[in-house]
Amino acid sequence: MPTMDQLDNYYRTEYRPASVESGCSPYEDCQDVNFRTISQAEYIKNFGIQPNSIVDVGCGFGLLLARLRQIFPQAHLSGIEISEKCHAALNSLQIQQAHTTLERESRNPFSQTFDVLVSSHVLEHSGNLSLFLSVCRSMVNPNGVVFLEVPNCEYEYGLDVPHVVFFTPKTLKQTLEHSGFRVIQCQACGPSIERWLPGRKRRLQNWVEDHLPGSVSSSIAWFWRAIRSQYRLQRTSEKSTTEGRAKLNAEAKDEAWFQYNEPGFKHSAIRCIAVRKS
Repeated sequence: MPTMDQLDNYYRTEYRPASVESGCSPYEDCQDVNFRTISQAEYIKNFGIQPNSIVDVGCGFGLLLARLRQIFPQAHLSGIEISEKCHAALNSLQIQQAHTTLERESRNPFSQTFDVLVSSHVLEHSGNLSLFLSVCRSMVNPNGVVFLEVPNCEYEYGLDVPHVVFFTPKTLKQTLEHSGFRVIQCQACGPSIERWLPGRKRRLQNWVEDHLPGSVSSSIAWFWRAIRSQYRLQRTSEKSTTEGRAKLNAEAKDEAWFQYNEPGFKHSAIRCIAVRKS
């Protein structure tokens, strides 16, 4: 497990490079249709609340907060985001901000509590899960609503390097209930996990790294790179980047974000709504 300082430094300066360099991340700063964000806002709206205050923990470029502002114009919006690459976008949205993490602060960084707390694809990055959820609980009013979304590891989906905690619908529900929340719904949603399963070459690489000593697997990797031309390496890298971005755009516009617990469908995310126990 990385240390708190390692995680802080990584997320403050290194995380989100693709979204900034390409000018478009389907989940954060795209002006295109983003079904994931739209469906998240709809999910919260359907809970039948009229909040006066909303906070997004790990709010990125503020796309979900901007959508929630359209639905709940009366609500005061706040966001917690450590990445320096996101702060200008949040300033333009006039979002009250805290440039930190809950694990670092160990407390509510604002002087108020909130009617709704949302956190989308953040929990799996936490280096101290119990502390993170404890602070989340302290940030919401009694019977306040908490909305969480994480990747669905029911189908062994753990391919994203920054993820350090992994959930199935069952374990996410259990985790929240043990952290002082009453879970109302916990459902699988989103595109099929099969879109993100590794190809044959990546599976072979994973097997080598898992079953051979580190020195041996490193030597094999070095030898493989050495026998390939620089042109081919560059071409492969460019192709990989293009294909990855195409997958992200396709996922962002996939209507499966509006579907839940489809029989036989391997949903790639888990969406959960809970209330703080008194």
